[in-house]
Amino acid sequence: MARKRNPDSAPAEETLEGIETIFDRIADGISARPSMFLGTVIGILAIFGGLGVFLHQKKEKEEESSIEVAAIQRDYFRDSGSAPGIFRESVAADPKVHRNVQEEYLPKFQQVAEDYPRTTAGVQALLEAATISVELEGIPQGIELLREAKTASSNASLRALVSMRLAGLLEASGELKAAAAEFELASLEKAFPARFEALGEAARISAEAGDDQRAVAFFLRLESESPDFQLLPHVRHKLSLLVSKAQ
Repeated sequence: MARKRNPDSAPAEETLEGIETIFDRIADGISARPSMFLGTVIGILAIFGGLGVFLHQKKEKEEESSIEVAAIQRDYFRDSGSAPGIFRESVAADPKVHRNVQEEYLPKFQQVAEDYPRTTAGVQALLEAATISVELEGIPQGIELLREAKTASSNASLRALVSMRLAGLLEASGELKAAAAEFELASLEKAFPARFEALGEAARISAEAGDDQRAVAFFLRLESESPDFQLLPHVRHKLSLLVSKAQ
């Protein structure tokens, strides 16, 4: 008797039936050619064994990079004048001393990011390097480092955070449409805690760039997905006017 399908589960059922068919074929093949399939099984086990080693090495690399970046950050905060236990940069009273400290640590952060590519700590090092680079070398250099960090981010939420930072620098450099695009990318990552903030920023900057259509689209999406999100009053007023104008 044919099994009645739930339309919503049809794709899953088809996949399950496909898997069952594959295993039936494997079973028939093993009966006919046991020696050949034994070699295949051994090969598969070797692959999974290699995968286990790879995952273990990746975990060790993440831990090692985290320790190294944390040590550099600690020394940087200390040398910049932060009090013990304060894990953020302090601006030294003497601007020359502050600049000297930044010049000393910028290559350290860049080097550790190069030593540990595509790790969370390596991306954090690039974020620190970008912040320092903006002060020492200007916004374009900071943008370049943040784009490098974005490419190196294998974690979607971390990549969204980098997009937020990148959008801020793009806005500061007058590249409003590019900034709005980065905020939009950050808003699309559902696991990213600040995604609605990113969406509101995308709407605001699009309006400032004169891209009314995209500003309205972002604003309506924000109203739909997070109606209680608090935009600044003047931003909400401007966006509401654009919505009224578009109707």
